[in-house]
Amino acid sequence: MTRVIGWFGENPVAANLLMFMLIFSGLATLPGVQQKPFPDIDIDVIQIAVPFLGAAPAEVEEGVAGQLEHAT
Repeated sequence: MTRVIGWFGENPVAANLLMFMLIFSGLATLPGVQQKPFPDIDIDVIQIAVPFLGAAPAEVEEGVAGQLEHAT
């Protein structure tokens, strides 16, 4: 690794050419990169929230969750 760094230190033109090639290739491929603020994601999960204020967890499970599970 130090031999490569030493070679680039002795040949600054080669180091600059490599740098410009990397920058140019990055800029050339930039228009092909697709950027989306919200990517398309398929989610196979449905989440349902049913507020049942003042009820115990057992009552909610029997009265609401059980009915929703049997309806599907």
